[in-house]
Amino acid sequence: MSKLILEVENLTKHFPVNRGFFSGPTTYARAVDGLSFFIKKGETLGLVGESGCGKSTVARLLTRLEEPTDGCIKLDGQDKRHLSQSELVLYRQKIQMVFQDSVSSLHPRMSAGDLVAEPFHIHKLVPRNKINGRVKDLFESVGLNKEMLKRFPHELSGGQCQRLSVARALAVNPLLLVADEAVSALDVSIQAQVINLFRDLQDRLNLSYLFISHDMAVVGLISHRIAVMYLGQILEIGAKGDVIKEPLHPYTRALLDASPIPNSKRRNRRHNLIQGELPSPINPPTGCRFHPRCPLAETRCSSEIPKLLDRGSEHFVACHLADKL
Repeated sequence: MSKLILEVENLTKHFPVNRGFFSGPTTYARAVDGLSFFIKKGETLGLVGESGCGKSTVARLLTRLEEPTDGCIKLDGQDKRHLSQSELVLYRQKIQMVFQDSVSSLHPRMSAGDLVAEPFHIHKLVPRNKINGRVKDLFESVGLNKEMLKRFPHELSGGQCQRLSVARALAVNPLLLVADEAVSALDVSIQAQVINLFRDLQDRLNLSYLFISHDMAVVGLISHRIAVMYLGQILEIGAKGDVIKEPLHPYTRALLDASPIPNSKRRNRRHNLIQGELPSPINPPTGCRFHPRCPLAETRCSSEIPKLLDRGSEHFVACHLADKL
């Protein structure tokens, strides 16, 4: 078995909604509610689900831009729950994030070269006289011309800014990259180029990725395993081929029916598009959280919480009806 880079157990984030003397008891939005998963060395785990299901909160928790309410995060085998400020700096060196809006994530008054050089100055990874050479090497590795070193973010295209963000993240030699909707704002042709860049870097550097997207087709192109998230919980997780070809949860099937994935086995699929809106995380449904929108729901689905169980070949699903699908 490959080495585990990331292990997450019961990761939880509840945001307080009401605060104040006259507002009554504090209520909470259950953005992330007990997630457990792992990522191996050199592996990509795709995290997919509708907007508002908590995917970006997971990214912010893993990079410690938000503090978890509960749960355990192990990076490279070490528990990272309680970190001092200096330990947090080292932790963020090992796990880097590529944001959806690459332009907004880059300082508008810093040149592209200075943006990539900044991590070297902060973490003091190489002598100062070698920083310029390392910056040029990183530009080349992500497919950027050296002529762009002096340009500012607003002078670059969306795809070039995303490549710049990747170069900046790679500067500190991370163990894991968290890509939060990293290609969703790009044109389709540029999406393919950036996805190919991620795959090429993974092959060359043996990187691990958590690749977050609402698009099952995009996740299917880059992932080794796929986790399907709904309203703060994982409903299905397994190898890419198993999840896409033999989905065991009605929600996964609905996502696949809504995605243009070429699959001969699903060519005659019924278009069971999801009806209704995503429920509020402040007052999530009892039992299975998907049951109010599930076309196959039974009485027990509204009262019994389904457990995430292995249905074979490490293909896990949380559904009372998995055996009947």
